Amino acid sequence: MDSHPSVEGVRNLIEGHVSARDVIQAGRIEHLVIEARPEAHTALDGLPAPGRVFVGREPELGRLAELLGPEGPATASRAAPEPEGGAATGPEPEAETATGPGPEGGAAATPGPEAETATGPGPEAGASPSGAAPAPEAPGAFERLAARHGLEPWTPPAPAPGEPGPIWRMSRPDGSWGPVPDNLRMLARPSPSGQLLPLPYALLEDPADQAPPAGGRPDDAAPPESGPASVVLITGPGGAGKTELALQAARLSRTQGAFPGGALFVGLAGYRPDRRVEPVRALGVLLEALGVPAAEQPAGQPEREQLYRSLLAARDGAVLVVLDDAASLPQVLPLLPGHPDARVLVTSRHRLTLPGAEVVELSGLAGPAALAALRLHARAAGRSERRFEREPEAAAALTGLCEGLPLALRMVGALLAADRRLPLGELAEELGDRRTALDGIADEEQTLRAVIDLSYRHLPPDQARLLRLLALAPFPVATDVASALDDAAERTTVRRLRGLARAHLVTGGGGRDGRWELPGLIRLFLDGLGPEAPAGEREDALIRLLLVYQGRAREAVADLHATTPRDGRSVAVRRAQGLGWLDTVLPEALALLGTDAPADLRVVLCYHLERYLDRRHLPGTALTVAYAALALTLELPLPDSPADLTAELPRMVRDALNSLGAALIDVRQPAAAAAAFEDAVQRARADGDAFDEARSLAHLGRALAGLGRTEEALEFQRQAVTLLAGQDRPAQLLTARLLLSRTLRTAGRPEEALAELEAVRTEAGSEARAEVDRAVAKILLALDRPAEAVARLRSALDHHVAAEQVFPAAVTRHELGRALIAAGEPAEAVEVLLPVELAAAMNQDHWLTARAWHDLARAHHALGTPDRPDALLRHAAALARSTGDGQLLVRIGQTWQRFGDLPLAVASWLAAVDALLATGDLTGAHSLLLQVADGLEPRDDHPDLQALIPELRTHAAALAAQQEPT
Repeated sequence: MDSHPSVEGVRNLIEGHVSARDVIQAGRIEHLVIEARPEAHTALDGLPAPGRVFVGREPELGRLAELLGPEGPATASRAAPEPEGGAATGPEPEAETATGPGPEGGAAATPGPEAETATGPGPEAGASPSGAAPAPEAPGAFERLAARHGLEPWTPPAPAPGEPGPIWRMSRPDGSWGPVPDNLRMLARPSPSGQLLPLPYALLEDPADQAPPAGGRPDDAAPPESGPASVVLITGPGGAGKTELALQAARLSRTQGAFPGGALFVGLAGYRPDRRVEPVRALGVLLEALGVPAAEQPAGQPEREQLYRSLLAARDGAVLVVLDDAASLPQVLPLLPGHPDARVLVTSRHRLTLPGAEVVELSGLAGPAALAALRLHARAAGRSERRFEREPEAAAALTGLCEGLPLALRMVGALLAADRRLPLGELAEELGDRRTALDGIADEEQTLRAVIDLSYRHLPPDQARLLRLLALAPFPVATDVASALDDAAERTTVRRLRGLARAHLVTGGGGRDGRWELPGLIRLFLDGLGPEAPAGEREDALIRLLLVYQGRAREAVADLHATTPRDGRSVAVRRAQGLGWLDTVLPEALALLGTDAPADLRVVLCYHLERYLDRRHLPGTALTVAYAALALTLELPLPDSPADLTAELPRMVRDALNSLGAALIDVRQPAAAAAAFEDAVQRARADGDAFDEARSLAHLGRALAGLGRTEEALEFQRQAVTLLAGQDRPAQLLTARLLLSRTLRTAGRPEEALAELEAVRTEAGSEARAEVDRAVAKILLALDRPAEAVARLRSALDHHVAAEQVFPAAVTRHELGRALIAAGEPAEAVEVLLPVELAAAMNQDHWLTARAWHDLARAHHALGTPDRPDALLRHAAALARSTGDGQLLVRIGQTWQRFGDLPLAVASWLAAVDALLATGDLTGAHSLLLQVADGLEPRDDHPDLQALIPELRTHAAALAAQQEPT
């Protein structure tokens, strides 16, 4: 080959007509100066036409105009094409936006301005969540945030001498809990009691930060710097509208004169194995667009790359290259121009690590934007669309089914446009079938299932397997749980999870404590995947998942009931951490009970949950778990159950029956509880287990007492005491005697109950004496001997404090506060109840918080404190309603009545009726309705309440009819 180009080669360079040989030779010229003016190149325009319906992508379009254009930000919304018929591009100027059809469909929404994060739990304002190393706040930002949300800075007080005090914790962004670091300050909200209740959140206050410049909002972050970028990646899940957004952005940039050299487009079909365009072929398409006929193109990829880049460098004006639907870096890198004036716009379902690329990430549209997109796609021939006004709920359901994916919205809109008489509700019902939804959302080319399948088939086998296994957990999973599902080292699983996140098939992350979640449509796809997994993969993974939760629940319950330090953690810290973990994972554990994992593993998980639910006072959930435990136990033994499990099965069934009976008593269903205990008694007798017989007899007596069968109850409970007296079971004997004394007390025989308890106390140890003292105090209060009750409760409190029993100490303090009110010492009652409120609030214990507020109201009323009793009682009633605490609502109604506000008393009692009905307590609801009606009968001073009486009696009669045996 000659070392210099031919004369014809130089002419071709000048005129723009080249061959591969000439360009390769020309590449060796270093000092040749051509004194001829090149002819102007024809501007390239190889872009497909963008969709006519483009709604709701103004933020992303503006961002892309910034990144692609050489002159800074562009006003995207002004140049965006209007939808057909001249309709507005969105429902409101501020609304998030949507995109219309393209090779992939529409696009997705970018969240609006960063939302305020300083919201706390419950209806009242809270604080901004913060992780272990939150972003520093400017000086004073902490106070500004507090003032904006009605909060106050707060520092945890030191515990009283000899007391462990509450455990101060903070929440992390992933929902887990940790200690409060020294450089963090906490926020608190004012309580109706007058003290500050700390929120379990914290913010960093960094004194080294400088104040912001004058005129700007001090707690707003400066916008990120942006400008032209050589490579821009638009990424998001399949159907998110990446292609359409790229085409709209390219057209907008061209109309604003950003690319005088033209624009090129090549569809790489990276996720379609049968149509995938490899780099050498893509280069051929690009060269042909640049004017090189196929016959004159080099055959090899390296030569095509050099020719492609040379031609782009020689063009008069910058060129935009759009590389659509790329699946990997090797598919993209050979197509990058390498010229500083050229721009490249890449779309991909994967978050490709392109060097120096700016990334615009898309997801599903939300709210008004999705609805606007669906509505525009549903229009046919410009005709008006009224179905959306007639069926707003169905319209929202359709956008929810699509999860805001523009492609899905376009498909559903086309179905509506094709049948103008099809009601939205009917289509929503049809598409709501999980088995067929992904096939029902379709157009003439493909189904939504097929779109997702392209991403799934592109995964490496290890990532595809992990994705299938993640679908077994019906909730977001922590990294270590994902590792257990994967049956791999955590580091290996994290690498696979990140690969799935780059493919937009899972969301989440954030380190070891982060959570990984399957989008709803991906979960739907995996549910319908069919028998693709190897035999046993699913079953083995479910077992591993249950074993993780079962083991951790066992450890958490052990910590919850800890009596000794362990691993450098005090008793109080262990209990707080156990309670916090169980609070966090309760929904997950309940969901696992509904899987088809082996029944024996689910039974053990039920056992651990029962102990926690009893501590949290969640009777409705406890009843659900108890029923599940009994049903699962009756499924045993399994064919592969070990021999020791089979031997233990009779005892497990009796345990399940006893737990169910206790749960039924807690929701005031004594008849059903008695049936469960009677079954347990008969089984224990048949198995010759005197201990279990005694245990069931004691609780059977409690259920019968609730039915008014007092003599039978006492007989059974005395039998239980006799059976246990001959065994070395002091704790169980104490429980039986306490139950016997309770029955005596409720039967109106308090002196006998006291005698029973005093006999027990002389034989009991210190912990048992504390329980006995609390039981004695209740009887003394019933006998109108409050001073003696106060003394007993002080003795019990001393024991709980010495033993670092934080929760029993809080409950005993509450009982002491009530006794002090009865003893005529309301000021001291307030001093005792305030720490109860504080400890309960920090542990998110709504049951105890509401009770503390109720009794603080009574104490302040006795003190004559203006306004405070009403505020406290209203807060207590609101919290009791939200938690369905019917028992407390009855007491709150009685207190309102004593305060002289009968309408509020009746409102509280009617709320209690609703709460009782929600837990299935028809007897209690019926009785309460009649009591309210009877109480209102003589009150002719309240005509409005008098008018309620017939309605109350009608409801009571209906409940009585429901309880009649069939």
